[in-house]
Amino acid sequence: KTMDGRKSYPLPGITLESATLNGITIRYAHAGKPSNPLVIFCHGWPESWYSWRYQLAAVSAAGFYAVAPDMRGYGGTDAPHDPALYDHYKHISKDVLALVDHVGHQTAVIVGHDWGAAVAWNLAAMHPTKFPQVCAMSVPRTIQKGGIGFTVDSLKKAFNWKEGAAQAEGFFYMLYHNEIDARTGTLVAAQDYSKEPRRFFSSIMGTSASSEWQEQHTHPPKVGLMAPRSAGGFMDRMRTLKDPKVVAPWLRLADLDYYESEYTANGFAGGLNYYRCMDYTTESGKPYSGKPITQPALFIGGTTDMVTTMYGGTARVDEAMAAAVPNCSVRWLDCGHWIQMEKADEVNAILVDFLTGGTSKL
Repeated sequence: KTMDGRKSYPLPGITLESATLNGITIRYAHAGKPSNPLVIFCHGWPESWYSWRYQLAAVSAAGFYAVAPDMRGYGGTDAPHDPALYDHYKHISKDVLALVDHVGHQTAVIVGHDWGAAVAWNLAAMHPTKFPQVCAMSVPRTIQKGGIGFTVDSLKKAFNWKEGAAQAEGFFYMLYHNEIDARTGTLVAAQDYSKEPRRFFSSIMGTSASSEWQEQHTHPPKVGLMAPRSAGGFMDRMRTLKDPKVVAPWLRLADLDYYESEYTANGFAGGLNYYRCMDYTTESGKPYSGKPITQPALFIGGTTDMVTTMYGGTARVDEAMAAAVPNCSVRWLDCGHWIQMEKADEVNAILVDFLTGGTSKL
């Protein structure tokens, strides 16, 4: 274990370092020669640099310098309390730009997944020469919406959400991540997830397993995902492993150990601030609304990813991406949300091919 009680990372060839950048301490993992072309990996929720462990190895072996920070609010990186400090355009983007400068590069390929995908798209729109190539996974870009494109109020209207959990008709995890416990002043979701962090990670990541696997290896949730908010929180809507040693096929027990250790040490509140900051990022992103991203791009989506469904399915995403990112290659894999881990070999091959201009032998 490390000095702060976290599990050590069981991966050779990857180094963890920390630096004070953009006014906060940022921890980042890196692999490969620092003089090689730079690729920056931005993770999403609820993750850490560790979600890119397979890509760090493959991309560095292909001749690149691979760097994956714990994004602001996660892991070994500082987690400011004020949600306004998670605005993609005013703060998160500057974290990444400072990291690029810190490792001694003028340009980088930016890669992101989930919230990290939104960060990658936004950085590509803001700084097209700094980031001459962009790759995003799970979350597509739409021409109509710079930034995130929706606000907390718009989601409340969509889900008939009224003030006070007992009155809320619809449940949506993004709204749940904005709830404050009036008694303690803390985030309801952070309290919920912190009670059983290991179960949380095994459950939320296991949702990408096939329905057959879930039926065989997990207990059904207490309430349905779309049950009213008054029926329970997000953990009540998650399946539970029948055997804690039998996890999703693409996970190892050591992976759960690492995620559990990281979030036990640093908590869940920081990452939830990305949801609390949606209004700020949407407002800041308005100047980029309607402007396509024109540099070479790659999008990798999961056909059974809940995000794909939220965006209307693969055909709708294909259509939206053609307008928003005209020079983008769109690739679909038969998997769920945790694309870079579920389909690590396929993602590595596609990504390295993109980075090398189609000359990869991986």
